[in-house]
Amino acid sequence: MRDEVSAAAPGLPAFVEVTRDRVRLFLSEHRGDARPDTLVYLRIRDVETIASEFGVQAKDAPSEREIELRDPDGNVQRVLPSGRVRAARTAPPRPGLPPKSCER
Repeated sequence: MRDEVSAAAPGLPAFVEVTRDRVRLFLSEHRGDARPDTLVYLRIRDVETIASEFGVQAKDAPSEREIELRDPDGNVQRVLPSGRVRAARTAPPRPGLPPKSCER
């Protein structure tokens, strides 16, 4: 994993690039880029390996195994397996509307 932090000048908000293999994640402290307590979903090939690296246990969620990480600012990163998504439990469709599918 490689991290790169930049700011226009000392004391200004940072812009961070986190790189792992061929994946890059961009994070920003700039006002208005995201509200506090943001939730980010990350899809990866091996949830168990990432869980081990962060010292957490993967858990069975309604639709698949996942881990949840929280950063110091309270933002949540929910890490799920890539590939086909299992159907999640959903509410019954409203009259007159076709049912939505979680399958891709």
